[in-house]
Amino acid sequence: MLERIGRSRGHGDVTQGRYGLSRLNIPPKSAFYFRKRLLADGLIVKQPISMRVSNRNVLGTLLHLSRFYSLRLPKLLYLIKHLMQILKDSPPHYMLDYPTIRTKLSTSLQLKKILAASEMRQYAVVESHIVIPTELLFKDWKMRNCDNEKQVKVVRLIDPSIDPEALFQGDEAPPDDGSLYSEGEEESSSSGILSNAVIQRHHPSIVQQAYAFVEASGSEGLTQGALAEQLGLSQLDARSTIRVLSRLMIVHCVVKEVKKNRVFERWTARPTKWPT
Repeated sequence: MLERIGRSRGHGDVTQGRYGLSRLNIPPKSAFYFRKRLLADGLIVKQPISMRVSNRNVLGTLLHLSRFYSLRLPKLLYLIKHLMQILKDSPPHYMLDYPTIRTKLSTSLQLKKILAASEMRQYAVVESHIVIPTELLFKDWKMRNCDNEKQVKVVRLIDPSIDPEALFQGDEAPPDDGSLYSEGEEESSSSGILSNAVIQRHHPSIVQQAYAFVEASGSEGLTQGALAEQLGLSQLDARSTIRVLSRLMIVHCVVKEVKKNRVFERWTARPTKWPT
């Protein structure tokens, strides 16, 4: 997975679609924990992305190596950023009417949808404005049936001092200084398949190795998290391994009541031999 993301360089790799990371044929439950571990180590950076798959919009994740990270804005956020820059370049009132905005944006997307976005409503407001003959260079300032002034809808920038470029920069890529963990997190982040402390044997199966760890724990038993850490497995893979041992009736489960939920707390080995 890491090699595929690295080969994509500045383009990045996506988690959805026919040509995404799904082509690696990694089970989704395991792929999630692999990505989580790579993110915790600072090896990759993620950002949300919207793409078109089978004639429908799908939300996915775009992954880069830290050194090749580049921000990719969705189309809606790009238009919001462009509109804010247009309003900022329209002093002294920093506002424009709907027809002028449509002309300058030159997009097929409805202006109503852009203005209804939460990111836009934080920095701009829609107002009804009375047009006078000398204002905004309007020629048709009268209403059709009377000589009263027209009222048009305008979009006004709330704070003209904001910088649209700085608002949509997103999170910066983690520094490539060799520090993968913050203080106090190194020990808790050492579990997983990428841990240097994990030692797995080649010939015995994972189930046999799991049984050996549970048996060595004695009467105290092992939690699912502790077993996953010793085997270098994800939490879901460790749960699947424990279920296999339970079906073979060679481990015993102790259930602990936590509020209204039943939590599998510890697994202990039965005094039986490995089935032949």
